[in-house]
Amino acid sequence: TSAQEGEARALVELPVSALWKCLKGVVGDAADAARLAGGPSGAPTALYPMTCQAFAQMAFFDAATRFLSTDYQENAAAAALSLGIFSHSLDAKHLVAAVHVL
Repeated sequence: TSAQEGEARALVELPVSALWKCLKGVVGDAADAARLAGGPSGAPTALYPMTCQAFAQMAFFDAATRFLSTDYQENAAAAALSLGIFSHSLDAKHLVAAVHVL
């Protein structure tokens, strides 16, 4: 509907600081973040392991970008994001965990 399109457009046009504030409001509480980050795998998808996974994987992003810059001079970061390690660490559940601790 046009109302939903308007809401979606408003979200896309939000400044990053407003989006960040909104996200922190939703996942600032550990119990809320744990419910959102958790999955069917049990302990590996608990809040703390998900946080560790996200940050451990993203710690290699700059190195991957530098490596890929040889073949992808203009879009090495986009090429790095397409790799499973980084796209996985930026999925919704990992992002919830990461945003919670930031």
